[in-house]
Amino acid sequence: MIKLIKQTNRSGGCGPACLAMIANIDEQHAIRILFDDNRKRNLYTDWSDIKEALDELAIPHDGRARRVARLETIACVAVVA
Repeated sequence: MIKLIKQTNRSGGCGPACLAMIANIDEQHAIRILFDDNRKRNLYTDWSDIKEALDELAIPHDGRARRVARLETIACVAVVA
């Protein structure tokens, strides 16, 4: 079943919504994971933040961002920016 995740104005960026979709959690849970006391407080994320959160949630990833020329070449779950 597909779960609808809507980005709210609470996060300041798309990172929490992207994490929520990948992890199948709600955005508030993603915000708590991304912005705990050990992380930056400006509420914006980059790949290193997402990767750290995926590790914390034990969600496998290939560890690096990739560039693609066409969306059709993506054969798995991906965050596309």
